[in-house]
Amino acid sequence: MRKCPDRTPASSRWLYEAITAEVHAQNAGFSEPLPAGEAEGIAASIHRWITTKSRMWADGAAVYEATFTAIQSARGRKSGQARKGQQEHAIDRVRMAIQEGTDGY
Repeated sequence: MRKCPDRTPASSRWLYEAITAEVHAQNAGFSEPLPAGEAEGIAASIHRWITTKSRMWADGAAVYEATFTAIQSARGRKSGQARKGQQEHAIDRVRMAIQEGTDGY
């Protein structure tokens, strides 16, 4: 979808064709592939979901990318704080073990 900078009918058609090609390629890899009509239905369903429900499609690639980056940055900060807390807890345990004269494990 990132290759579709605009949300024109032409982009929607390109997206539908790309999804359909991928669904058929994946389907062909099975020992008992689904009938072609079933694969078409799956591709149509995926396309319909993307074009009606996906924030990336509705907001556009640039807005989605900025939002995604902000979300990932916040997650990284939160994760970093959690790791720092765990590290500080481990250091405290080691200090206590040294003070008690044992290895603590």
